[in-house]
Amino acid sequence: MKVATNCPIKYMSSGEKLEQFDEFYPERIASKILDMGDIVSFVEKAQEVVDEKEAEDLEKKIKSGEFDFNDFLSQLRNLKKLGGLGNMLGFLPGAAKIKDFMQNKGFDDSLLKRQESMIYSMTKLERQHPEILNSSRKFRITKGSGTNIQEFNSLLKKFKQIKRTIEVVGQMDKKQLKDVVNQLGNVKDSDFDF
Repeated sequence: MKVATNCPIKYMSSGEKLEQFDEFYPERIASKILDMGDIVSFVEKAQEVVDEKEAEDLEKKIKSGEFDFNDFLSQLRNLKKLGGLGNMLGFLPGAAKIKDFMQNKGFDDSLLKRQESMIYSMTKLERQHPEILNSSRKFRITKGSGTNIQEFNSLLKKFKQIKRTIEVVGQMDKKQLKDVVNQLGNVKDSDFDF
């Protein structure tokens, strides 16, 4: 395109909306094409979308082990702001394989919408204390969200797994976190300021 128009490429778009326009970085595009991911672009996009105060509050809750469904809902909203699961996975190394695996397991953005509706059907108390969710509460939530008990139990199981993972990550020091991030791809120390 650059040769045909004799003009440099400054911007590219992943859609038609103004917020879907990004600066053009040839190295990053090449990394995506080669399925090596683009962690730096992902971090930049996340910084634009995620509220800094909200992130600090979440960090405090993670360190104290107080992650609840309100926090989970907040993260679902942030995921939607990032363009959904498919768009987010496009930034990770091995994205094509991950996307195929997720599609085969039936995990897509419609699942996120159903999970969101189940959380919206909970009371404030249930969101803060999921351990009180008994069978009658589950039944009311599934009726209110248009889902079924199996889907709700699956959401609870995923929430518990995420909470356990967050508790482990919350106990890691900065060096351990940097090692985990470096395992995601070719990340230089200068790319992240921990």
